[in-house]
Amino acid sequence: LEIYNKFCSHFPLTPDDPSVFLIDNGAGLMGFMHFDQIVDSGLANTRGIEFFLHRTFGDRFYVLAAASVFRSRYRDLTGAWRNRFNDNRLIVTLAVGYDLDNGWKFSTRWNYAGGLPYTPCDTVRSAEINFGISDPTRIMAARYPPYHSLYLRVDRRFIFKKSSLTGYFTLVNAYNRGNVARYYWSSQKKGMDTLYQPPLLPIIGLQYDF
Repeated sequence: LEIYNKFCSHFPLTPDDPSVFLIDNGAGLMGFMHFDQIVDSGLANTRGIEFFLHRTFGDRFYVLAAASVFRSRYRDLTGAWRNRFNDNRLIVTLAVGYDLDNGWKFSTRWNYAGGLPYTPCDTVRSAEINFGISDPTRIMAARYPPYHSLYLRVDRRFIFKKSSLTGYFTLVNAYNRGNVARYYWSSQKKGMDTLYQPPLLPIIGLQYDF
């Protein structure tokens, strides 16, 4: 169990767009050269509580449970505190696994995450030019729907003298939930549209260890 309250200072901000937290918006990867000014007065705070439990029963069965309740924000150049891009507020993971003597292994994992914050489109201005324009009065103020997904996996392991071969079958998003990746302005539809994360996805693979 962990309780924390972390402050970080001297993050880069720009007067060119005073409400934006540059690190979260990818400027750290793309570079800062397209901004006229950069200042180091950005402040961020994350506080929360985390719980983690891993319990094994003999050599065959295990249970894992983890949860995190937190809040992550930044202060912009206007002095306003705003949500950071990773501010899910709640993350939960539950996992169970069972090994059989004959090389078979069964496992499952369920993940839940609260909706991420985002800046919505100004639909009136976007409709006027048929192009997505962010709403400057709602910076990181809206939230996507919560995310949750189930993973199922079966492994079969063959052990040799100096090596082993494992074949596995995994179902990603086993109950085929339509988790929202993002909302965006569609120029073709002349309105808002939704991009979803991948649906149910089967994966088959082999792993050879030597």
